Amino acid sequence: LAEVYLELTKSVYHELAEPVQQRADSLNNKAFSLWHLGIKKKAVACWDEALTFDGTHPESVYNRGRVLWQTGELEGDELAAKLLELKKVSAKGAAFLGLFYLARAQPFEAEMELASALDRSTELQRESQLWAALGDCRMQLERYDSASDAYSRSLQLSSQDQEVQRRLRWASSAAKPPELDCYFPR
Repeated sequence: LAEVYLELTKSVYHELAEPVQQRADSLNNKAFSLWHLGIKKKAVACWDEALTFDGTHPESVYNRGRVLWQTGELEGDELAAKLLELKKVSAKGAAFLGLFYLARAQPFEAEMELASALDRSTELQRESQLWAALGDCRMQLERYDSASDAYSRSLQLSSQDQEVQRRLRWASSAAKPPELDCYFPR
């Protein structure tokens, strides 16, 4: 391809890699793995380093903030503010804000952010877990038909996901039995 490019344009093709993005992605992945291995301080240090390369790296902002919020080292409102800022520059920011609102049992806000992210980005529309999360919001809001639609979209992308299959069955029954309150609080 480089030879064809040279022949057609009479200039050398220089592949434009994005080393900052790749570096932030790599550090985020490393941090995520370290966190789940229980090496928590080193994980946070990796996220911090990723954010020095790219202060708006969506996955690093969200993952770092989420684990610090869960451990009580970061206030929820502070993380929400960071995600609101991130949302201004990235559809992923809206998706992560929606996931955070869902974790805080704020289904109205979560649904709004997840639907917005999915509307804004064809890339995000290919993420089955975002459709499943949108279904979860709608289950909490007792919007069973639209929850079924979201779960069905998720299963189109990941047909073997048994948890989403189970949630689709619950949504299709158009009722939320009391024993499901732990899954979908009121």
